[in-house]
Amino acid sequence: NHADMSLRDHIRKDGSIYHQVVHDLENGEFIEARAGQGYSVDSCWTRGLAWAVYGMVISYIHTGESRYLEASVKCADYFIQNVKNFDWLPPADFGAPKEYFAYDSTAGACTAAGLIELAKYVPDKKDIYLVFTADSMFQGGVKILSTLKKERIKGSFFLTGNCLRMAEHADLIKDIIKQGHYVGGHSDKHLLYAPWEKRDSMLVSRSEIMEDLKANAQALAEFGVDFEGSRWFLPPYEYYNEECVDIIENMGYKVLNYTPGTATPADYTTPSMKNYQPSQKLIEKLYNFENALGLNGAILLIHPGVNEERTDRLYNRLGEIIQNLKKKGYTFRSLNEL
Repeated sequence: NHADMSLRDHIRKDGSIYHQVVHDLENGEFIEARAGQGYSVDSCWTRGLAWAVYGMVISYIHTGESRYLEASVKCADYFIQNVKNFDWLPPADFGAPKEYFAYDSTAGACTAAGLIELAKYVPDKKDIYLVFTADSMFQGGVKILSTLKKERIKGSFFLTGNCLRMAEHADLIKDIIKQGHYVGGHSDKHLLYAPWEKRDSMLVSRSEIMEDLKANAQALAEFGVDFEGSRWFLPPYEYYNEECVDIIENMGYKVLNYTPGTATPADYTTPSMKNYQPSQKLIEKLYNFENALGLNGAILLIHPGVNEERTDRLYNRLGEIIQNLKKKGYTFRSLNEL
């Protein structure tokens, strides 16, 4: 039937889709895929993906066949992981270059309808991903690693080349890797990609970003972390734009960032700053966010190194945060599991 053929031939292993597939009229076998309304045969037309999310869950509702539900979840995961790179406004095609960019509100509406149905049948997950980014300051690393070991959970560490080349951090980094935590790149020189006051502009060129990422990858390789094992990339300063994402992902990386509204990334602020946030305030904001929206799938960022002026360091309360969220049923996972 149509649902099974779509499941077999239109939906790729990663949850993306082909728009058009040509079949043999005699035996129904796959002949070739075509771009159709997508940018290319290898890209992902978002409206077709939306139909897969919605169509597969509807097929599950009417048949009870779990393979349709699993396919809908896989497609929904792909949609969510990619649309967040576009400020949650779906483009017409996730793989189209900037010069062909256009939004597709229909894709958003259809996917939303599918997600509403999915929510009725997919058991609630309560997974959280703890991430830690470090440049030159890493004085909380030992404390964090000890806390993660005590709580028996894995985290994800994103390190610059600056950090990786500092001899005083070498033993700690080796311990992080040995204990099975994810280790990925955070740029080599901790470049600021875009002006704070004009995010859609660039302070660095495409070639500068590419050379910086190559240097970061080389520094990771010195610790035995290869490219395949470090594809998740968290940009420096956690600040970037669409052009940056295009450059980085064309090099084979997957860009991610912390979940907006979770407050913990402000743990770098110091008392002399106007935007200073004490740790207790950050924790309260995190719990308020959880009460309002939940934290399933959330990426929580805590800095393992902060200015010496800040003596109230959030990483010292990591164990408390983990224990409280565990009591609410959350499980902590590493990016190695994705």
